Amino acid sequence: MTPGGETLVEPAYGGRSLGDVLPAVATALGVDVGFHRTTLELPPARRYVVLLVDGLGHRLLGAHADHAPFLHALLREPGVAGVPSTTATSLTSLGTALT
Repeated sequence: MTPGGETLVEPAYGGRSLGDVLPAVATALGVDVGFHRTTLELPPARRYVVLLVDGLGHRLLGAHADHAPFLHALLREPGVAGVPSTTATSLTSLGTALT
């Protein structure tokens, strides 16, 4: 628990982190580029577009579902960012497939 009474989210490395996005895309496209294995599965598609929206977290998207109904409809389990959860760290994690 945090001082504010919120429960901490345990990192889901290997399945639901920013470092798992590109390995999941490569796997879905059938391309072996040497990334680590991930449990993140994407639906079949010929192409994928990866879009990172800075500052758009799971809670914020849930609180403003009316502003982003399509993205809100995709919510199942929250993904996790690395620590510290800064833009620079997240972009590095996404681009390198590392936590």
